[in-house]
Amino acid sequence: MVSVALMVVLMLAVTQIFSIAGKTMGGGQAIAAALRDAQAAQTVFAQDFASIAPDGACLIIRNSRKAAYRNASDLAIADMSGDPMKFDLDDDTNFETFSKLEYNFRNHRQDYLMFFARDQYSRQTGGNLTATDADDPLVADMSSREAAIFYHHLSLRHNNGTFVRTDVGGGGLPTYPGDGTPEGNPNNYFASQWTLGRVAMTLVAPTAGFIKDRNGVNQDSYDGTSIFRRFGLSNSTPRRDFDEARFDLAGTTITDYKKVLADYIKSSANSTTPWWYEPHMMNPRFQASPFVPQPVTADGAAAVTPIFIPACTQFMVEFAGDFVQQEWDPDENGTPDQASDMIFTPGSRNPSSTPPNKFYGQVTGNVADARIDSVAGTNQIRWYGLPRDTNGDGKIIGVDGDVVPLRDVLGALQSFEKVAPRSAATGPYTTPVLLTTNYMANTDPAPGYIVAWGPSDTNRPKMIRITLGIDRPEAEGKLPDGQSFEYVFSLGY
Repeated sequence: MVSVALMVVLMLAVTQIFSIAGKTMGGGQAIAAALRDAQAAQTVFAQDFASIAPDGACLIIRNSRKAAYRNASDLAIADMSGDPMKFDLDDDTNFETFSKLEYNFRNHRQDYLMFFARDQYSRQTGGNLTATDADDPLVADMSSREAAIFYHHLSLRHNNGTFVRTDVGGGGLPTYPGDGTPEGNPNNYFASQWTLGRVAMTLVAPTAGFIKDRNGVNQDSYDGTSIFRRFGLSNSTPRRDFDEARFDLAGTTITDYKKVLADYIKSSANSTTPWWYEPHMMNPRFQASPFVPQPVTADGAAAVTPIFIPACTQFMVEFAGDFVQQEWDPDENGTPDQASDMIFTPGSRNPSSTPPNKFYGQVTGNVADARIDSVAGTNQIRWYGLPRDTNGDGKIIGVDGDVVPLRDVLGALQSFEKVAPRSAATGPYTTPVLLTTNYMANTDPAPGYIVAWGPSDTNRPKMIRITLGIDRPEAEGKLPDGQSFEYVFSLGY
């Protein structure tokens, strides 16, 4: 009996060793996969931001958040209220609630970025105007020197190949990231299923109404003579909506589209749906398929081309630039940025200055001063966006250098800071109520932040910061959280 017992103990020990080894290898594989995705993303981001057009028709950043369960295992241990924002952090059977501005494995950022760029962009989809889809080439033989580039989380089709636009009704089951139920949205409900998309919509001016590839074949394309919109139709048969991204070609140029957008803005100054808001430039959320439909056709191949980073649980976009005038010579000796200037901080000002109480980095106006904005009293770059704790103290306070809207620094909204009307469908795009103390106390049910620079706006961001969360499926049960990656890019103008 003793020998049998010893054998059982030995078997249990061996099983445990293999279990630990398996988890370690699985965790290592998940980290390696996330690193590969992040490194590949860095290369693409860097090229896109280096190529951004200073005269682009617009640049749009939308910050918004979405509560969602990490995966099926996370849902299984969740509070029965169905609220992902409730979690038993200390195992006392009492559920705590996260702040809506505390981003973690249950509270996610689904930001949106759109801009124009100049580089060499090869087509990724195919579509001949005179051919049926079955006869279309998978990829058109052409390229363009200009593109409109979109980054955001994708709408992923159901297993039966269908899409549903969640926010415009029409019945059916939702396919937007985090919407609906696990059964009704099987490929896009859990945060670890979400996919960050990138669409480079190539821009080519038609000649006599047609765009031809290198072989002289007329191409299917989207209309570029009116503002991009979700339901913008292609010239193909059947016509395809813009948010389907069936074709990565639009019949316009940066210069021509800039005029189109300027004319639209002028004619719709009092519109309740401005150009930067849905269903126009603020959307579409492009559609994609997490699998290649069989048999492989041009249509099916196009459905996977928007996929950029799978398992992307966080996509945060923040910006920096020269938007405010700051005090750099508070000791008034005519030599700014000296040690004698930097001793004067928000907590220790210069009582002898004129006017009194100047301090280093003090914001003095809303005009550019030829320097990237910094946090007062420091040389730390000031990043703007939806409030976010960046120093790990559990608070979000602008004077401490945390991310806040530019409005907070200047005390008033700037022309490119947009406030969308609140409604059931558009609530996520409202700017949070200004709090001068701690944004973690924010009670806004759907905080968001939108900045949009149009054709006449010349003072645009100088830098972009991207924060990614990648939570690969193979990390489930092996890594407590996904992997985070942060990138900072100077824009190419």
